[in-house]
Amino acid sequence: MNMRSRILLVAAVVLTGACGEREEAATAGTADTAAAAVSAGNIEVALSDSGLALSSESVRPGNTQVTIRNHGEYSHGIVVRGNGFEQKIQSVAPGTQTVLTIDLKPGTYELSCPLNDARGDHAASGERATLIVTT
Repeated sequence: MNMRSRILLVAAVVLTGACGEREEAATAGTADTAAAAVSAGNIEVALSDSGLALSSESVRPGNTQVTIRNHGEYSHGIVVRGNGFEQKIQSVAPGTQTVLTIDLKPGTYELSCPLNDARGDHAASGERATLIVTT
């Protein structure tokens, strides 16, 4: 898969999540756009060789199912940290996915790739995102 295809795939994952949330908000009659951005506790993380994209920038507190997909050509991992919480999956092979179920409290969390290999520090290269857990 070439770089352009990977970028389009990551964009599609992000847009798919955003569109679904807008439809849910419209159905519920919610006027608050901040509330519309909150998912029901499931989130997708798209890992690539050049970045990390979330399907939603916020979720509700409680058990959260995080589906992690590696769209890159290299292994990547994920660490979720914030509010005294940290959980890590060291490595997700290219073309595979894994699911992590975590119990999140309200606050701000950083998701990043913990790998530092011959290609450098993955998080410093842009493989990071912020997740807000809000009620």
